[in-house]
Amino acid sequence: MKPRSIAFSLLALSVLAASVLSHGGGLDSLGCHHDRKRGGYHCHRGDLAGRSFGSKADALKALSARQKPQENSREEDTEERTVYVTKTGKKFHGESCSYLSSSKIAMSLKDAKKKGYTACSRCKGRQEREGKTP
Repeated sequence: MKPRSIAFSLLALSVLAASVLSHGGGLDSLGCHHDRKRGGYHCHRGDLAGRSFGSKADALKALSARQKPQENSREEDTEERTVYVTKTGKKFHGESCSYLSSSKIAMSLKDAKKKGYTACSRCKGRQEREGKTP
């Protein structure tokens, strides 16, 4: 075979393979698009990657439901986590704050705020994890 015909054959093969493996349609901000051939809506990227839905509205509901538990757990973490106060002070602290004296009294952040305590200027009432404050 001549080099020209080999090059043409390879070009034709690559074009054919690309058309078989991909489908048309750009992705929206969710990383999804409408499947006009089969109907429905499916996602290639983002939080919904690999999932198919009847409509974009169904995908948005699934995304919303997926994000709500994360928001609730963050809220619980901040309000229900343990902070520490002293007998005489009016600040709440994280467990390893250097401003805590020997009178270390544990309570929830929610209760500390109800009782009028405010965050320590040094630790902001955060717990230290792996040498850093979150």
